Amino acid sequence: MDTEGFGELLQQAEQLAAETEAVSELPHVERNLQEIQQAGERLRSRTLTRTSQDTADVKASILLGSRGLDIFHISQRLESLSAATTFEPLEPVKDTDIQVRLLRTPVQFLINAII
Repeated sequence: MDTEGFGELLQQAEQLAAETEAVSELPHVERNLQEIQQAGERLRSRTLTRTSQDTADVKASILLGSRGLDIFHISQRLESLSAATTFEPLEPVKDTDIQVRLLRTPVQFLINAII
C-alpha cells in the first residue's frame, strides 16, 4: 500500500471516530495498555479454570454449529437413547439344557458389561 492509501484510510477512520462520538447512545471507554492486559489475563484465568470436558463441549458446539447442525436437537436425541432397551431380548429366553446355557452365558456377560 502506498502513502495515498494510508492517508485515505486515516481519513475514513477519523470520519468514523467523529460519527461515533456524535452518537450519545454509545459510551466512550478509554483503557490504557496495562488495563487491557489485566482484563485479558482475568478473562484467560476464568477460561482456564473450566474443566477439560467443558472446554471440549464448547469446542464441539462451535465446530458443529459452524457446520449448520442443530446442536440442541442432537443433544436431546443422544440423551434419550438407552442402551438397556437396545440389548434386551424381546422375549425372555429360557435355558433348555446345559449346552445352550454355556453358550449363552458369555454373550450375556458381554451384554451386561455394555449396559
